[in-house]
Amino acid sequence: MTLTTATTAPEERERIAFDRQSAHLRTATPGIVVAVHANGTVDVQPAIMQVTTLDGKRSDEALSVVSGVPTIFAYYAQTLGLSITLPIQAGDEGLLIVADRSIDNWQVAGGVQAAAEPVSPRHHNLTDGLFLPGAISEPKAISSVSADAIQIRNADGTTCVSVREREVVLQVGSAMLSVAEDTITLSAGGSTLTLGGAIELQSPALTHNGKHIGDTHAHGNVTPGQGQTGAPV
Repeated sequence: MTLTTATTAPEERERIAFDRQSAHLRTATPGIVVAVHANGTVDVQPAIMQVTTLDGKRSDEALSVVSGVPTIFAYYAQTLGLSITLPIQAGDEGLLIVADRSIDNWQVAGGVQAAAEPVSPRHHNLTDGLFLPGAISEPKAISSVSADAIQIRNADGTTCVSVREREVVLQVGSAMLSVAEDTITLSAGGSTLTLGGAIELQSPALTHNGKHIGDTHAHGNVTPGQGQTGAPV
């Protein structure tokens, strides 16, 4: 903290006063979930410590946990009741976004509400934060992010739904279902089943491991002594 004296210039006094005031105004800060509640709120530990300097000595102190923070689910069409939710757990990182006024009345009742503290309103106070999950530090960063698809996936990408411009792919381990403009492909257990496309000028086509098994497919000769046809040809 910078101290003023009788010889401090007026403009410097104003700058110091502004710095002191703005130091208490919060806008957004990374946070870590420490508890999740059934009503959809979370308790968040701000991840950046408060720094103070007095007589040239720096002090770093963790801020208090902010309780009962509303969670922001960015994709929520409330009128239609459609949403994409995330299973938030303790330890998850995100961004604590701070409202410029108290949100107490709005949080409880919704709609347009009067400020909770009209006489001495809170301004940019951490207690009026909203938590947006997904802002992550490098140690927890998502790897191998697709450059051409929107994905819903696990950490290593082995379970994944990918949506591209003209294709949707569902993958679980080595099993995969791909839906493109004119072809559906299912791969599992070393076998591949394809519906659609053009196989040897036949369209539409149904193939299994590259063999056409649609309406016009044929089998080989009967296997002697076994009473069955050969494989598709």
